[in-house]
Amino acid sequence: MMHIHSRKIVRFCGGLLIAGLGVQMSGCGLLTDRTNYYVDAKRHAPLVVPDGLSQERLQDDYAIPPIESQRTLAAEFVVPPPPEVDAKVLEEQYSIRQSDDQVWLLVGEEPGRLWPALARFWSEQGLEVVDSLAREGLVLTNAAGSTARSHNLLESLGLDPNAGRRFQLKLDQGLKRGTSELSVRLLPANTAVQPLETLWQQADPDPQREQQLLEMLMSYLQAEEAERSYSLVAQDISTGAKVFLQTEAEVPFIRLDLSFERAWSTLEKALQDAQVRVVDLNRSEGVYLVSFGQEESRSWWPWSKGSEALSDRYNYRIILQQTAEGIQVTAEGTEADASRDQGVQLLTRIYENIT
Repeated sequence: MMHIHSRKIVRFCGGLLIAGLGVQMSGCGLLTDRTNYYVDAKRHAPLVVPDGLSQERLQDDYAIPPIESQRTLAAEFVVPPPPEVDAKVLEEQYSIRQSDDQVWLLVGEEPGRLWPALARFWSEQGLEVVDSLAREGLVLTNAAGSTARSHNLLESLGLDPNAGRRFQLKLDQGLKRGTSELSVRLLPANTAVQPLETLWQQADPDPQREQQLLEMLMSYLQAEEAERSYSLVAQDISTGAKVFLQTEAEVPFIRLDLSFERAWSTLEKALQDAQVRVVDLNRSEGVYLVSFGQEESRSWWPWSKGSEALSDRYNYRIILQQTAEGIQVTAEGTEADASRDQGVQLLTRIYENIT
């Protein structure tokens, strides 16, 4: 009978022989190189999961985000340098933003980095997460008031601790890459059981208390930065773009998945950052009158007197319209020499300053 030690030696030598044979065969072309097989891969219909079975395990581990913009590149262009690894996307890493009755916390980090911290934040307030949807970034807590810390939380928000409240939080991809937006809603303690998306849509805004709560969340996130981890479960949140540029359509446009009020203020800041001069505006009609590409021609006007000569001249109307898909932004030329290409350039500059 072969000794156990001898068996191990035989197995080891056999493994080396097989490995060496594989290298030789691949070098001689006997084993097919499948490196570029993906190039000829065919797209098939998605798998259909029978009723009653879960398709959770069929989700993509590394989701490919949708195309945010479609535009034809010029024949000649310069590839911009990649951003610095440690470059900050935002001037302020944490800031509270408001547009009418909408309040949110803007953070210069990806949603996947913030998601694990949310349960810890609620735990610090004496609350538990009773329901969550990582892919949608939604979190719901139990009713506050049953613990000392949650009792104090309600008092700090100016609420009756005996009435109790539940809190819902939504984590979204920000408008700019590598940023996140956090919003909260206050719900009655006896809120009926409903899907989290429905609860969020039906909740009444309370801007003042929401801002108070977001300020507490901001302080918590700033204090625990060193303990950050990354959630692969929540990575799909980062693929949910809110801004899309379409320059190949008959009428080029930007689509914003925002409310009109938020879209209006977002566009106002983008025009300012893009240094596009706003001559006039009409919010009720959703129109900005802007001057674009005219500054270069000032010196050709012999009777002009400095920058005041063109102060009331505009050559584009930036129009915001509510559609079924969101807010659509178009650039309409008002002069005979306004070209489609120039309009696309204007939209592209706006888009790049939003994102």
